[in-house]
Amino acid sequence: MKRDQDQPKHFNDSLMSNRSFRNPHLYAKLVEFVDIDERTTNFPKDIWDPHDIQEDWFADRIGPFTLFGLIWISVSISLR
Repeated sequence: MKRDQDQPKHFNDSLMSNRSFRNPHLYAKLVEFVDIDERTTNFPKDIWDPHDIQEDWFADRIGPFTLFGLIWISVSISLR
């Protein structure tokens, strides 16, 4: 908050009123400018390596297994 008692203004409000922060591509530009790896982690690589992504983890590969699992559960419940 601003220390001015007559016109207090929160920091977020001042950011949002700035035209530069209204750009929807600002985040991507800042990440590129600062050269930040958005997929980094504080975990050790033996626990989680965000760059070791396997094909089986993508939604198009998980989807059929999920559908099959739901069908299997509904069939097994109906057979009881």
